This record gives sequence, C-alpha cells and structure tokens, in this order.
Amino acid sequence: MNDDHEMLLAEYATLRAEIEHSVERRFRIVTAGAAVIPVVQFVGNRYDIGFVSLGLPLLVLIIALLFTAENNGIMRAGRYIREVIEPRLYPDGAGWERWLECQEDFDARLVDKMVVIGFYLIESLYYVIGVVIGLQFARQMGLGPNVLWTLGVTYALLFVLIAYLAVKQPRIRTVLLEERAPRVKPRSKSRSKSRSS
Repeated sequence: MNDDHEMLLAEYATLRAEIEHSVERRFRIVTAGAAVIPVVQFVGNRYDIGFVSLGLPLLVLIIALLFTAENNGIMRAGRYIREVIEPRLYPDGAGWERWLECQEDFDARLVDKMVVIGFYLIESLYYVIGVVIGLQFARQMGLGPNVLWTLGVTYALLFVLIAYLAVKQPRIRTVLLEERAPRVKPRSKSRSKSRSS
C-alpha cells in the first residue's frame, strides 16, 4: 500500500468515527429535549418560578440549533467521504456513501429522515406549548398589552426561525438528486457464464 492510500483509509476511519460520535450526540440531544423541557416546565410550575415559563421557548430553540448543528456535521462528513475519499479508494464507484445514495428500489435513509421530521415535530409542539404557558404567565403577572404583544411577536419570530431551520435542513443524503449515479447491479453468475461460453 502506498502512503496516499493509507492516508485516505486513516481519513475515512476518522470521519466515520466523527459521524458515529455526532450520531451519539444527536441522540443525547433528542433525549434531553424530550425529557428536560417537560421537567423544567414542571419545576417552574411546582415552585412558582414563572420566569422559567418565559424562557422555555428559548430552551427549545437552543435544543433545535444543537440538533441541526450535529445533523449538518453528519451530512458534511458523509458528503466528503462520498466526493473525495471514495472515488480515490474505489475508482469503480463502490463505497458505502455512494451505495446509500444509489438505491432506487428502497430509501436507504428513510429512518434518518423520520428521526429528523419527528424531532422537529416534537420540538414545534414543545415550543407552542411553551409559548402558551409563557404568555399565560405574563398575563398572570399583570404585564401590559404592549409587553404581551412584544412577547407574542418575539415568540412568533423564533418559531419562524425554527421552521426555517427545519425546511432548510439539508436533505438527509450526501448527494443531490441530480448527482445520483445509476444503480450498479451485480452481474449474476449465470449471465457471466453464458457470455464466457
């Protein structure tokens, strides 16, 4: 093996490890988002810490940003593997990332897509509930209509930001549709035998 090949293998291994760590962090973010947000809200209500209610939508936004950052890192590393490393390691077009993108008969990334969609749906629900609770708290505090409107507009703008992130989230693939290569089908043994005879 030459040094360039060994370097590519080392780079591939490093990026795959980075992807694995990002997937683990993404799972922890989803788990924390599903558990921490209701707990924070419960503690705020239980101990009458109403200002927690006002900050809850911001916590949801932070969790969504962390998730988006990890997911983008995964896609970026996968795309680099597909575009830079795999063509040099597998000139015939083979490779994991390329295989994932060339499947025509099934969607190899369906679960990844469902995780992202599910995450944004849950976060949106948490956000809306947090906004309703926050505005109720602000009303109970006797804050005037101007403050309530300001809070409402701020919360609405933050929700638009979350929606924008969800829509602009890179497709769960490392290749654009127009870049898709035709699927390479392995030749059957019977065909190759008939051709050789």
